[in-house]
Amino acid sequence: MLDCIVTTCSGRRVKDVDTFILLQSKTTTEIQTPFAKAVYAFGHNQSNSLGAYHCNPIDTPCDIISMRRKLISKIIGGPSFTFVLTSTILFSIYLLLEFGALYSLGSNDNYVLGYGDKESLVENVPKRVQVLIKHVVVDVACGDNHVLAVTADGRCYAWGKGARNGLGHGDAKNRKRPRLIKGLENKNVKRVFCGASTNISESFAITDKGELYCWGESVATPVNCTSVSNVRLVAAAYGIRIVVDGNY
Repeated sequence: MLDCIVTTCSGRRVKDVDTFILLQSKTTTEIQTPFAKAVYAFGHNQSNSLGAYHCNPIDTPCDIISMRRKLISKIIGGPSFTFVLTSTILFSIYLLLEFGALYSLGSNDNYVLGYGDKESLVENVPKRVQVLIKHVVVDVACGDNHVLAVTADGRCYAWGKGARNGLGHGDAKNRKRPRLIKGLENKNVKRVFCGASTNISESFAITDKGELYCWGESVATPVNCTSVSNVRLVAAAYGIRIVVDGNY
């Protein structure tokens, strides 16, 4: 059984965050936002990847208390780990406490959690990825053994298992923490995607111009796929790739 996480929200939709920022209160109290009132999860729950404080399978949807009260914009994961991306959750006239924060939990095999800790680590509750704490993270993607993240300034980071060139750093070394992909500097990346396969490591990035960059397997660094343009979406699994462009 595959792991599945579903959120329920109140207030404005997540995509209306910009409007919320413009309408923030003049107080330091919490403001009505599309917080996740509840996050339900079920599935295999290997290494507590669902944040339920145990590693037993969850057969029916269970309320995950550790993920409550976060304005969640995306939840994504691999075989035994999960990443949670948030938008603004608390605003005051003095301080924006959290914006585009990236959390991870579950197994740290191949250093996928991005903490720099030992591979034997199992994180039971969402913990913020410290290397990116000063950055606004806008997108995240997970393969079976590696992770990609994009920040608001268009930079792309990769970490986890380096074998099969899924990280795009030009070598097969594992990375314990997020590391900037040099081959995508100044490309203004907007979205990232990873292929889903235990035997194939593929990564994709889409720029603000709709350009598609690909890497993995025999391609060690990002390459512009000039055969497609105005790309909006990529899906890949077990060597099969689907690319949706704006001309469709």
